[in-house]
Amino acid sequence: NISKEMQTERDMIIERVNKMVEDEKNEVEILTNAAKQQSEYTSNTVIASVLANLVNMEKPRKQLISSILDKLDHVVDTVKEGKVQIESATKKQCSTADKLRGEVDSKNKEHNNKLAKRCRSEFDTCKVSMVSNARAHLKLSVADISSSTLQSSSTKNNVEDYVSNTIQFKKSVPPAPKRRSFIYSLNLSRTASSDSIVKTLSMQKVK
Repeated sequence: NISKEMQTERDMIIERVNKMVEDEKNEVEILTNAAKQQSEYTSNTVIASVLANLVNMEKPRKQLISSILDKLDHVVDTVKEGKVQIESATKKQCSTADKLRGEVDSKNKEHNNKLAKRCRSEFDTCKVSMVSNARAHLKLSVADISSSTLQSSSTKNNVEDYVSNTIQFKKSVPPAPKRRSFIYSLNLSRTASSDSIVKTLSMQKVK
C-alpha cells in the first residue's frame, strides 16, 4: 500500500511538473508571439511611419537647402561680376588719376616758370607804384594839414576880431529906454492917428 501510495504521489507530482512545464512553454510561446508581433508592429508600423515622417520633414528642407544654395550661387556670381566691374573701374580711375597728376605737374611747372614770375614782376611794379603814391599822398596830407592849421588860426583870429571889435560883445549893453506912456484925453472926440504916434516915437529915437 505504501508503495502504491508513493507511486501514485510520484505520478501526480510528475503530472503536475509536466503541466507546469507545458504551461511554461505556452507562456513562453505567448510571450514569443507577442514579442514577434511587437517587433513586426515596430518594424512595419512605427519605423515605417517614422521614416515616412522623416522623409516628409526632409522634403521641404531639401527644397530650402536647394533654394539657399541657388541664392548663394547667385550671390557668388554677383560678387564675381561686381569684382570684375570694380577692377575695371579701379583701373580707369587709376589711369585718370595718373593723367590728372601729369596735367597738374605740367600746370605747376608752367605756373612756376611763367605765370609766377610774371605775377611777381607785376606785384613788384604795383608795390613800387603804391609806395610812390603813398609818399605823394603823405606830402599832400602834410601840406593840407599845415594849410588847415593856418586857416584855422586865421579864422580864429578873424572871429575874435569880429566879436571883440565889430559887435563888441565884451562891452556892457546900455539899459533899454523906458517905455513911452501916451496920454489920452477923454475930452477929445478921437485918439491921435497912428502916423502921428509913430512919428513921435521916431523923433524920440533920433534924439
